[in-house]
Amino acid sequence: MEVLFQEWPNVLSLLEGLIVIKTLIISAIGPRVGLTLQERVRIGFLLSHGGEFEFAVFFLANMFFSNC
Repeated sequence: MEVLFQEWPNVLSLLEGLIVIKTLIISAIGPRVGLTLQERVRIGFLLSHGGEFEFAVFFLANMFFSNC
């Protein structure tokens, strides 16, 4: 914990960078499943905070909504 407190600016910067990269990746996948730009960005921000599980949720949601 001591190192975390000493390096908090670096930790926050890396965390922010990771979320931005994951948002961009998720947003880039959006057109393949027929999402609009607004939907892609919104879903990208919502799912970027999770782990790899969000890709499974994204896939299942796409399957569900494409069958409706």
